[in-house]
Amino acid sequence: SYHADARNLALPLDSAAMANLTYTSGTTGTPKGNIVTHANILRTVKETNYLSITEQDTILGLSNYVFDAFMFDMFGSLLNGAKLVLIPKETVLDMARLSRVIERENISILMITTALFHLLVDLNPACLSTLRKIMFGGERASVEHVRKALQTVGKGKLLHMYGPSESTVFATYHPVDELEEHTLSVPIGKPVSNTEVYILDRTGHVQPAGIAGELCVSGEGLVKGYYNRPELTEEKFVPHPFTSGERMYKTGDLARWLPNGDIEFIGRIDHQVKIRGQRIELGEIEHQLQTHDRVQESVVLAVDQGAGDKLLCAYYVGEGDISSQEMREHAAKDLPAYMVPAVFIQMDELPLTGNGK
Repeated sequence: SYHADARNLALPLDSAAMANLTYTSGTTGTPKGNIVTHANILRTVKETNYLSITEQDTILGLSNYVFDAFMFDMFGSLLNGAKLVLIPKETVLDMARLSRVIERENISILMITTALFHLLVDLNPACLSTLRKIMFGGERASVEHVRKALQTVGKGKLLHMYGPSESTVFATYHPVDELEEHTLSVPIGKPVSNTEVYILDRTGHVQPAGIAGELCVSGEGLVKGYYNRPELTEEKFVPHPFTSGERMYKTGDLARWLPNGDIEFIGRIDHQVKIRGQRIELGEIEHQLQTHDRVQESVVLAVDQGAGDKLLCAYYVGEGDISSQEMREHAAKDLPAYMVPAVFIQMDELPLTGNGK
């Protein structure tokens, strides 16, 4: 008979050792392998300030296992004794089936992309009322949808999350218990445990409250770097300007501090375009369009017209018919003329990618 070698493999396992590689394409389309360590994972799911997971919880695994968010689903369950429910991709993108799973499996914790959160709120917000915590993030959240969800689930359940893969799933969180009447955005809040965030100008100086700058992250959530891409690692993971021996990750995201100490996400730095000599932040235009009381979602694109000329096109989802003229007039209320899109197109829904974004 065959007797296998029962000795443990001689692997150098410690908190700084690589636990997995998480690939993301980011904004360049070129895959980047994030070297995630055991310490990174522990920081994300153990003794955190944003959420306490117990053996009484059931987490629904919505994320594809190749995405970083699945680390929260899997290790959040395994390392805290909770139950993890896995479902096929077809169920993730079918809101009726997804709602039934949430109710049937007694899901208590749900980590969901903002786009899927919006769809659930539109189609069956009641299914969220049985959950203990609803975590959503990945893109700008609609104030209208969050307000509607609050009316259904009440206080103490909604968490707006933010974090690049390089910060191991999360960097900040914001418990959403209420929204002021004239709120235009949902803050991304304050840092999660063992994480520091800074908003810096182009010269590396800290920006005062209210002034936009690049959001930079440091702390125990930072991955080791990009697998086999030392130049890109050196470019994005820079020496910490305020703490000797530490590193800081430059997210490429624009944000600003609010007077109450929360952070407001504005958009991507590379989401800026230059049209006829004017630098335009597309996220600011989308933000303005969504202040219309009947607009639920919007996307603004700079369409290349050839010869270096670009045209701003706005796509939006709203209640009932909203004419392009009405949208143009609404945009012009608070935007300079050069930021008002030339074309407005109403859609039944904005298309989602396979991972629900």
